This record gives sequence, C-alpha cells and structure tokens, in this order.
Amino acid sequence: MSFNNERRKFLKNSQGLLFTSVAISSLPMSFLLSGCQSEFYYITYENWSQDIKVKSVMAASAKVKEDLERVAEWALENGYAVKAFGSMHNWSPLIISETEPKDKILLLDVSAFNHLEMVESHQDYGVVRAGSGVQAENLYAFLEAQAGGNPDIPGYAFSNTPAPGNLSLAGMLSIGGHGTKVSYNGSDENETLNGSISNNVLSVTALVWNGSKYTLRTFTRDEEDGDLFLTALGATLIFEVTMLVQPNYNLRCQSFTDIHYAELFASTQEESTFSIANILDTAGRMEVIWFPYSQKPWLKVWSNEAEQPAGSRAVSGPYNYPFSDNIPLFISDIIKGILVAKPFLVPAFGILQSVTTTLALKGGANRENLQNQVVGSATSRSLNSGETITQEEFDELLPYIEAVEETQPDATARSLFAQSYDIWGPAWKTLVYVRNTTLRVTANGYAVHLNRNDVQGFLHDFANVYLRIQAEYAARKQFPMAGPMEIRVTGTDRSEGLNVPGAKPPAFSATTATDDAALDTVVWVDLLTFADMQGAGAFYQEVEEWLYQQLPAEQVRVEWSKGWGYNAQGAWQNDAFISNVLPTTFNTATRSYDETVSKLRSYDPHYLFASSFIRKLVP
Repeated sequence: MSFNNERRKFLKNSQGLLFTSVAISSLPMSFLLSGCQSEFYYITYENWSQDIKVKSVMAASAKVKEDLERVAEWALENGYAVKAFGSMHNWSPLIISETEPKDKILLLDVSAFNHLEMVESHQDYGVVRAGSGVQAENLYAFLEAQAGGNPDIPGYAFSNTPAPGNLSLAGMLSIGGHGTKVSYNGSDENETLNGSISNNVLSVTALVWNGSKYTLRTFTRDEEDGDLFLTALGATLIFEVTMLVQPNYNLRCQSFTDIHYAELFASTQEESTFSIANILDTAGRMEVIWFPYSQKPWLKVWSNEAEQPAGSRAVSGPYNYPFSDNIPLFISDIIKGILVAKPFLVPAFGILQSVTTTLALKGGANRENLQNQVVGSATSRSLNSGETITQEEFDELLPYIEAVEETQPDATARSLFAQSYDIWGPAWKTLVYVRNTTLRVTANGYAVHLNRNDVQGFLHDFANVYLRIQAEYAARKQFPMAGPMEIRVTGTDRSEGLNVPGAKPPAFSATTATDDAALDTVVWVDLLTFADMQGAGAFYQEVEEWLYQQLPAEQVRVEWSKGWGYNAQGAWQNDAFISNVLPTTFNTATRSYDETVSKLRSYDPHYLFASSFIRKLVP
C-alpha cells in the first residue's frame, strides 16, 4: 500500500464525514507491513442525528475481499476492534460511542464491495448476489432493470423497503431494516415475506473465527447457524449476501392530510371508515406521520396498481417529497438550535409542518400561502383549537419556511407535474423518500407483536397515552417531542416463503415471529425529536415503561437502530433494561437471546467486532 502525507481520502457516499491526513509515522509498523491494499486515514464519525460525534478515529477502505482477512489479522495482533461503516444513517452506538477509547478502534469502509449480480431470474422470483457496501437505492435500481420477472412489469423488487435510500446493504441487514406491508383483501402478491429485509437473505458471507484465525465463510439458510448473521447488530463483518426477490410491481401512493387523528386512531376498526385497521385491510401498506400539536396526520396509503390511475403522477425516481427531503443540513441545525433554545415554539413548529405538508403536496407551500393559511390570532393552543400560529412564531421559524419555499415550483409551473399527493410508479420509487437532506432528528423505536385484530385497539391506546404525556409536559411548559409520531405495520419474519427446508427466521430480527402463531402482525411505533431537547429522555422513558406494562416483554422488541433503554439522561443508558428486560423479548423466538449471544460470541471470541455497546448486547 502507498501513503501520501498530504493526501486526503474521500469515501464514496460518505457525506457528512470529516477527513484528515494521516502521517505515515503515525501508523503502527505492523500495519504498514500487513500487505493490505487498503489506505489508512482518520475521520470524524458522526451518526444521523449528530448526537454521537467522535473525532480522529483511524479508518481504512477495504478494496478486495482479501483485505478483510488481512485487516482482521493485523487488528487481532495489535489489540484493535474493527467496525465496518457505511452511510452512518443510524442512531444507536452499535459502531462507536463518545465514551469508549477510540485509539484502539479501526473503522473499515466497505463501500468498495458494491458488486451486484443476478444469479437466477424466473417469472415468479429471482435471486440476487449483492456486496455488503452497495447502497440500497442502487440495489433497488439494479433489480428494476433486470429482464426477468413479470413480463408486463419487468424486473424484481422487495415486498417493502425502508424509507431511506442511502443505506448500505450491510447496515440495513445488521439492524433488520423494514418498511410497511401486511396482507390485504384481494391481494395477489406473495404475502410470505412481509417482515424485515433480512428475512430475504438466502446466504451470507461473513468474517468469522474458525478456531485459528478470522476468515470469510458462507452460511446458507438451511445450516444450523444460517440465521445468526442475518441481523447481527454489527457483531460481525459481512462481505456479501444472496437474496430472494419477487417480481417487480407498481404502487400508487396517495397522501391524505384531511383525516382527523381520532378517526385514524379510533378505538375499534368499525368506529371509523378511516381507521388504520380498515386501511390495512384495503391496501396493506400505510404510514402515519403525525406532527405534534396538529390534528390531521400525514397519511400515506400505497395500493398495488399495475396501470397508472387517472390523476396519478408517474414518477421517474425516488424522493418525491422535496419539501421534506431537501432541507440542507445547516438549516436542519438552525431549526434544531431554535427549538432547543426556545422549546415553547414546538407546538407552532408541529402545526407549521402539518400545514406545510398539506400545501407542499400540491406544490404550493410558498411563504405567502403559508402565512395566509397558518397565521392567526391564537393566544392559546390545544388539540381542540384551529391549526394556527402567531405572527411572532411564524417569524421565528422563517429558516424552515424559506427552505421549504426553495423546493416549491413557481406559480406558472404548478400543475399535475408538481403535485406529490398522488404518485405512481415502480414500487421502490414510491417507497423511498428519505435522504441526507432530511431533517436530522433522533427517534425511539419499538416493534410491537400483535394479533391483526388487536392492532386498532393498541394504536388507539398508544395515541391516547402519547397525548396524555404530551399534555402533562406542556402543562409544565415542557415540549420535548419536536418531531412527529410515525406508525408503520409489517408482518413477521417466518421462513415458509423461502422454500428452504430447515431455514430459521433471523435470530435477532425485531420481526422474528414468536412461538404464538396468532401474533402475526408487527406495529412499529416511533416518536421523533431533535437531539438535546430538554426532557426528551424522561418522556421517552415514560412511553417505554407504558409499552412494557401493557404487554408481555416478548411482544415488544426494540428497533435496534433507534433509541430505547431510556432513563432521564437519554437512550441506551438504562442498564437494568438492557440486562434484564431486553433478553426476555426473545424468550418465545426460535432462539432465546442467550443462545443467540453464545453462538455469535463463538464466531468472535476475541471481540474483534465489538464496540463497547456490542459488549453489552453480546457479552
């Protein structure tokens, strides 16, 4: 390998990282003699919500798969931990935290492993081989471009996908990435893979200990340990996978902002035509984004439509909500600074976001329209009042308003081609809408396992508990939740749809089915806010405690990538939760938590891939 004292190494798809030069003398001599093709440098690691920031961490870019074994050998000899990294679109400290010693951590960029190959192409399914570093967006585009599958809609796809497109495949698999999808009335889709993306994996090639060294080994789903590395939390290093994919299909996504939250979260399915349970039965795919202190959430409903419906706009790519996914990072930072300093503006910001969404979906969220629509003479605010804010609040939030206005077409261009409330096209292009220029918020996350018939009642209770806690904090002049509630619903991870005898579901997936077949549905609940909002930790802790009081622990799994294990100081700080509650959430899974931990540790007995947080989760 060659070094240049002045050279900076910039990684592909690594926006937001800060790079510095590496002097050759700063590297251990054994590193220089290891024979790696990698280049070494220092970076500042920063997670999505910017609440984990670690400067001057040594990093390397693996070029060929042999580098993985060489780096592992060097790291083991020199007492380093190796952590793969990709897009950094993560919240939890699975890779690194601010409190652990950074001088013995090597971050390994795997973006060079972005190879894609269609292994099998059939009319009813396909198999793709993909490198761990490929971006999700590039994987979806590759699958769409293949010649096989449905002759009328060529290519392949997944049943559901996460909203961000800038995820590395390894990152997406490590935390059990998911979208939103359940079976629905009249469906002719394959309904057996409605859980996590991890459950689509047929084989995974990982770097594991073989008794004498770390080497690449391929695990297939029919092996005894074929389930371990499908959602491994970063407790290993993935080189490539093969995945089962389904024929491509088209989706129509309709946005609604005129349905009151009381209808969506009605106490029973029958109480409202627009209950979430009814929407799921009709379409199978939905998402609720409910901005704080607003009355009418942003509801997205996806329906499988082979042909373009009248009035629906055909899309040519993902990211079709420019008002929400084109907020520059510096503007996101300004908004965060405003709300952290003046939390009393949170209700106004929630209402402003709600009204902005309604106008922007039609391409009309300019400053004048927003002012006319949202500014009123309100002197007090509750969920029973109109969605208005004061002129002073409007002026305080101008950075957000101006950023949104930049994304809107001028009056002469506004037409069907500018609207995004009714879009249609290849499935992934309607499902993927989050990128680097989306507001940088933090989130909690839980996967609640329920019988399909109990979904509506649970969501009714959850919404009302949220409103109660929100009101209690507001009465104390505290407004910790500056972002929306988000709801998605999926199926569970079962192996029947793989047609692989002996296959087990992903051992550590939050969607892995319990031993109770009646628990066939997973409700994903998230509450979003900005990092550093005062009182957020305590608010999140109350919500978490309510969830585990309402349901047995095995029905409430944590969303690995997000916040959980709360105390007043924040996420992942509650050691009693991590030690005592978390393991019991897998009591009724195919493998117990302790068994999975023991198996994973046998493949990394030297803790080569263990951050301090991984050591807590996989001791």
